[in-house]
Amino acid sequence: MIMPQKMAKLFIITSLFFLLFCFIEGVRLPFVVASGILILISILLFSLNILRTMLTKGESRTPARALNKPVHKKLATATAILAAGIFLFNTAPCMASATQIPEKADIIIIGDRLVDIAYNLGVLPAAMSVRCSLWPLCDTLKTSCQVLGCPNCLQKKKAKPLISFAKAHQIKKVIIEKGNPFCALVPELHPEKIAGMLENQGLSVTVVEYSHDLAKTVNQMAAILGKADKAQMLLDNYEKNLAKVMKNIEKKNFAKRVVILNGVFQASSGKSFLRVESPGGYADQFLLSALKSINVGHEMVKSGKKPAKGHYSIRKLNRLIVTAPDAIIITGDGFAVQKAIAQALVQSPGLANIPAIKNQAIYNLPGFIQSSLIEYPSILSQWAFVLER
Repeated sequence: MIMPQKMAKLFIITSLFFLLFCFIEGVRLPFVVASGILILISILLFSLNILRTMLTKGESRTPARALNKPVHKKLATATAILAAGIFLFNTAPCMASATQIPEKADIIIIGDRLVDIAYNLGVLPAAMSVRCSLWPLCDTLKTSCQVLGCPNCLQKKKAKPLISFAKAHQIKKVIIEKGNPFCALVPELHPEKIAGMLENQGLSVTVVEYSHDLAKTVNQMAAILGKADKAQMLLDNYEKNLAKVMKNIEKKNFAKRVVILNGVFQASSGKSFLRVESPGGYADQFLLSALKSINVGHEMVKSGKKPAKGHYSIRKLNRLIVTAPDAIIITGDGFAVQKAIAQALVQSPGLANIPAIKNQAIYNLPGFIQSSLIEYPSILSQWAFVLER
C-alpha cells in the first residue's frame, strides 16, 4: 500500500502537471481552482500523516489496540482515495475547458448560421456580421469576435466596415452565407450580393449556401475550416439530441394559446419598449408547431395592423385580457417585460385572472431565429419543458 508520504508526493507531482497544462492552454479560472485544491490536499495529507503517526505510537504502547490496526489502515486508505476523488473532480473542468476553447481563424464570416456551425466545429472568426440583436449566442461570441454590424447594415453600407477591418488586420478570406431566404424577417436581404465588392478589394470570397440541409452545410464548412474530422461527430450528436427531444414530446400536451413578448428597457427614461411576435415567424415554424401550440400574438393588436420584421410594436398589455393566453413567453430583455406586466397588473387588476398569470405560466426563454442551428434541440427542449401541461 502507498504510504501517505508517498501519496502526498504523487499528488503534488500530478497536480503540478495539471497546473502546467492549464497554464499552457490559457485556462486561468481552472488554474486558480486547481491551485486551491492542491493546497487543500497537501494540508489533508499532512494531517493524515500526523494522525497515522499518533495511532502507530498508541498501538505500540497498548497491545489491545493493535487489533484495530487494519481499521486505521483502511481509514487512511479511504481518506487518501477521497482526496484523490476530490482532486480529480475539481481539476476535470480544467481539462474540459481547454478542449472547449475555439481557435481563432483569420477569416470573416457573414451569416449567423455559418458562425454557429464554425463555433461548434471549434473555430471562431476574427470578425462576423450576424443578426446579433436577435441571436442570444451572439452575446457570448462577441466577447472574442468583432461584430461588424448586421448583414442588412453591412449591405447598405456597401461592406465598408468589413473592408476596413480586413485591411487593418490583414485578413484576406471572407465566407458569406447564402439562403433562400437569408432572413425571413427581411426577405429582400441577400448578403452574397456584396461578394463582387469584396473581391474588387483583393479579398478571397467563398459563398456557402444553406438550404435547410444541415449535413451539407456542416460538411462544407468543415472542409473550408480544416475540421473535416469533426463534422460527422457534430452531426451525429445533433441527430441524437434532436431524436431524444422529439421522443420526449410525443403524446404530451402543451399550452395551446401562447403570446411571445420581447422587450427593451431604457434606463434613462425608465420605460419598457415592447413587441409581440406575430404568427408565422421562426418561433411558429420551429418551436410552437412541434408542440401543437398556437401563437395568438395577432390578438394583442387591432385587426388589420401589419407586423414589422415579424413583430407588432405595442405600448400597453391591456389586451392580454382579451387574448387570454395559456402561457406568456418572454424573449430578449426579461426585465423589461416583467416590469411592464407588473405595471399592467396595477392599472388593470383583472389581468390577474387570465390563465397565464393566474397559473404563473410566464417564462423567459431563448428566442430562435434559426441562427443557433446546432443548439436547436436544446432550445426546443426548453420550450417543451415549460409549456407542458
